[in-house]
Amino acid sequence: MTISTSDKYRELVEGLYDRTISGSLEWEINPNTERVQCAMGSYTIVLFDTSDDEDTPFEVVQIKDSSGVIIDNFNDDSLSGKDPPHDLLTYYVLLKDLRKLAYRKAIGAEKALDDLLKALKDGDNS
Repeated sequence: MTISTSDKYRELVEGLYDRTISGSLEWEINPNTERVQCAMGSYTIVLFDTSDDEDTPFEVVQIKDSSGVIIDNFNDDSLSGKDPPHDLLTYYVLLKDLRKLAYRKAIGAEKALDDLLKALKDGDNS
């Protein structure tokens, strides 16, 4: 049985979401584009949001090769037709949540919160 491209996209997005939540992906912010990205093997996954001419928002996933060439891209519309996991209503919501989680990971927001909460618990003001 051949897996459709849309199903592969869904599996990729769901895997990225799961691994981002578990903390096993290292996201960073591209200083030139300010988009969030992570390296996976010889590829780079880039996440960003955009909108069309009618201001309809989209969440976009780009796949770049080791030379930085975009070899594939898709948006949440490419994933429609099936319900996402994780009790999220749509793949748009899943991708938006993934991008926000990846961004927080890239800028170190969760680590900062953890450190601050530990300092409060330990009574450390320094």
